Amino acid sequence: MRGLCILALLVPVSFASAQDCAGCHPNEAARYAGSAHAHSVQKPAASAFFRSLPPAPLGESRGGFLLTYKLQQDALAVVAARGAESSTASILWIFGAGRQAETPVGTSGTTFLEHRISYYASTGRFGLTIGQQGGISPSAQSALGRPLDPEESKRCFGCHATGGLPGAIGFTPAVSCERCHQGAREHAKGAGQVSNPARLNPRSLVKLCAACHRDEPESDSDAPINIRYQAVRLMRSKCFQHGKLSCTTCHDPHTNVATDASFYRERCLSCHQTLKNHQTEARDRDCIGCHMPRSSPLPHLAFTDHYIRVP
Repeated sequence: MRGLCILALLVPVSFASAQDCAGCHPNEAARYAGSAHAHSVQKPAASAFFRSLPPAPLGESRGGFLLTYKLQQDALAVVAARGAESSTASILWIFGAGRQAETPVGTSGTTFLEHRISYYASTGRFGLTIGQQGGISPSAQSALGRPLDPEESKRCFGCHATGGLPGAIGFTPAVSCERCHQGAREHAKGAGQVSNPARLNPRSLVKLCAACHRDEPESDSDAPINIRYQAVRLMRSKCFQHGKLSCTTCHDPHTNVATDASFYRERCLSCHQTLKNHQTEARDRDCIGCHMPRSSPLPHLAFTDHYIRVP
């Protein structure tokens, strides 16, 4: 039995990619290819973080450490230096598709490291990574970023990638088809059934998305920070609690979210066809502008509040 277990560990594990599924599902695969899910983790050279780096080093506050970057094949080498003190790290991955922010993750020795500097799309500039301490770093090593313990590393890659940590057999730097469609790999080979989240009831579907988009509030449930957790807020809404609303009511998971207010107005009116207060002008209303306003609970980041309520 022990020999069989060892052999099982040596069997390559792979996951279905968009290419595997494109033969039968060309439209979904084409939309997915340009989506944030397909670019949730990127190599440095493909990122806005790298493309936006200035020729001069990035610096902390006056008198702080200077960060110098250099692309070396698939990695971005970074050196934090001040006077005679310096430390280095290798940035191997960029987390985020660039719609909000991109945060580098690398290694220092054998430890994963969340880089101290992120790129923010709203400003087109670099800034402190959310959750890291501002001011001048106490050491060159801390100027490079925050070490991630093994469990945190697994959680980060677990949502931004498929197949575990980098180096694992079958690791895919994206939210692949297999993440939402269990059994997709074998199904693409003509063997077995594939799970289809579209068949789930609304509550189960939201829970599936919430595995990465979070279904538990951070600290107090009314804290502004929770606006960034869509499932947390959506599940407080009467439209969810007493209706049939789920994530896919408004969002196609194979592509990026729509940004046109009229698109969401039509989604709302598909259920709210007899609005007493808006009946005459509902077709011209920006429903989410009033009932799901955007706000900025963190510097450089803005989110649509998915708690749908009467303002």
